[in-house]
Amino acid sequence: MSPGAAGEAVADPTVEARLRFERYLSGIATRFLELPPEQVEDHLADALRGLLDALDIDRCGISLFDEGTEGVTIFCNVGRPGIPEQPLEDLAPHMPWYARQVRAGRTLVLPHLPEGLPPEAEVERTYTRRIGMKSHVSVPMTVGGETQGALGCATFRATRQWDPRLVLRLELLAGVLAGALHRRRSEARLAAADELNRSILASLPQELVVVGSEGRVLAQNEAWSRASAGGTFPPAVQGDDFGTALEWAAAHGCQEKGEIAGLREVLSGKRPRFEGLCTHPGASGNRVYFVTAAPLHGEEPGAVVVHADVTELQGKKVELEKRLQEIQELKERLEAENVRLHQQVRHGRGFEEIVGQTPA
Repeated sequence: MSPGAAGEAVADPTVEARLRFERYLSGIATRFLELPPEQVEDHLADALRGLLDALDIDRCGISLFDEGTEGVTIFCNVGRPGIPEQPLEDLAPHMPWYARQVRAGRTLVLPHLPEGLPPEAEVERTYTRRIGMKSHVSVPMTVGGETQGALGCATFRATRQWDPRLVLRLELLAGVLAGALHRRRSEARLAAADELNRSILASLPQELVVVGSEGRVLAQNEAWSRASAGGTFPPAVQGDDFGTALEWAAAHGCQEKGEIAGLREVLSGKRPRFEGLCTHPGASGNRVYFVTAAPLHGEEPGAVVVHADVTELQGKKVELEKRLQEIQELKERLEAENVRLHQQVRHGRGFEEIVGQTPA
């Protein structure tokens, strides 16, 4: 505060501006920390519009890195009426020098445009002169030490000497927004991965269940759920002890040959894989299943247990074994008959020879 002509205190505009921004920053930090991840993008434009008033600037926006490319794409951008709009596009082809600075995670403070740009930023100099941009500041958006993009602010009505203390506070704001967007993207990736996993599980016709390292059910596919609803497979709800499910199966007429012990050995790492046979009651009699348990390859240890119905194959195997047994028995009978025939032939030949040598 400074004294006025009549001795009254007059507000320092610089202090007032800083206080206005601090109130804005505090509100944004609280709001975005409490926002559910799926609502972050819906509130982003409002947050940037609030920044226009908090800093008395004319345009601001967020640019994010394109995964897998060198692109820097404008993700969200707002401006005052009459200010040229910034297209939501990749900046790298149109402003290569600026895009490289953002990619490198540098803070850019440009109080006088286009004069303050370096010689190599010729494209940017032409651009700022054409649209009438007077000053610009850009701060990196960083999460966990990794830069995700940048928060940029620009003035068109007049140049701006960007206070270094304000630039530091802008970096804090950029971190808040970056953290919120990172949570949103992480949530979206997890949702996409979960949906992909569900689609894969649903597409498998075999009864399948995923078991964690502690023996708890992590997931099961629709085939297992249908068989469980029909009473031929044990219930296996997420979080249940799979060993208890197998014991239920044994108590309801299912016969397993070492499945529980084999699964535990796979989960404990004592064996790389388990394979065996088990039977489950079906509508028209017992069904035979080929069971495999293989370890999960990922961050969370566990195993995938698959039951493949091999009743028909098993029946054909039994029938084949029966036919082979019959063939073996027939072979043995033929061999015995052949021996007997040879004995009879030898006996008959000896009799003729005796008769031929006897005097008449």
